[in-house]
Amino acid sequence: MFRIVSVWLCCVLGLGLSGCIAEPQEGGDLPPLASPSPSVSPSPTGSAAPVDAKTAIAALARAYFLERNQAIRTGSTARLRALTTPNCPCDAFADRIDADWRKGRVDSPTFYTIVDVRSPILENSTVGRVTVFYRTNRYTILDRSGKVLAEAPAESTTVSSSVRLTRTRAGWRVSDVIRL
Repeated sequence: MFRIVSVWLCCVLGLGLSGCIAEPQEGGDLPPLASPSPSVSPSPTGSAAPVDAKTAIAALARAYFLERNQAIRTGSTARLRALTTPNCPCDAFADRIDADWRKGRVDSPTFYTIVDVRSPILENSTVGRVTVFYRTNRYTILDRSGKVLAEAPAESTTVSSSVRLTRTRAGWRVSDVIRL
């Protein structure tokens, strides 16, 4: 099952959201809301279905939180930052990961466990919003020798964040994350 979800996520990110990593270009029209190229469905049959805007923003919000896990685990925030708009307040999270890794290393195999992604809403043709429900696990910052410098405990309840996404010429990007 994990393999199917991983393949599906890679295909959605690669085909449906491929513009998220490129820099926005000046001038010209935005690409159409519904992707004209097919994307691989998560079904094992391999049937293809077009990716609509609501599906795209939900997939990007989920991918953003999964990339947060990867950045925490590795200390590399470049891919996380590539999923956001240039002035996203959520860059503060990537800045914190960079600062934590400068102190030593982080011991948190999976900080976010996504429970659900709900209510993708298109406010207009260039702005969408989705709610991500997740649990957080323990987060420990260790120095180079393995000594604990700081620790945040796991939260005992499911929490949520409202993720705002903006459609640029390069594709959908996260433009704000507000913890609810």
